[in-house]
Amino acid sequence: AIDAERVEREGTGCLDAADAILVPGGFGARGFEGKIQAARYAREQGVPYLDKFGVTSKAQGEGLGRSIWLRMHQDNEALFWRSRRTNPINSWYFQQADGALSQGDWTVFWYGLEVFDQVRGCVERALAMPATMI
Repeated sequence: AIDAERVEREGTGCLDAADAILVPGGFGARGFEGKIQAARYAREQGVPYLDKFGVTSKAQGEGLGRSIWLRMHQDNEALFWRSRRTNPINSWYFQQADGALSQGDWTVFWYGLEVFDQVRGCVERALAMPATMI
């Protein structure tokens, strides 16, 4: 595993042997630029990457999504994400988040962001991103 701080220190060359990249959508103080560099590298080099996860209805109730969420929360002191306003899982997201803002088709959620400028920047970034799934 290569963490975002290593990408910041060494550059994206440390990703050259990666078969795939997991890029969490949240940006706390740690590894902010490294996560952006890793996402850009994945897109430019055609390396598969994950920027979201979902649990099929058949697997719901088995704790898989919760386990992934807990691990992401453990590894990221601050996180932001967005969800379509019609997503049935949003009620759970509201429980997990410190705050949320709905605008247009999206609701942006976050935790661990304590400075208004951080929240504003993350919300603006989330709302400006193109949809990656229909």
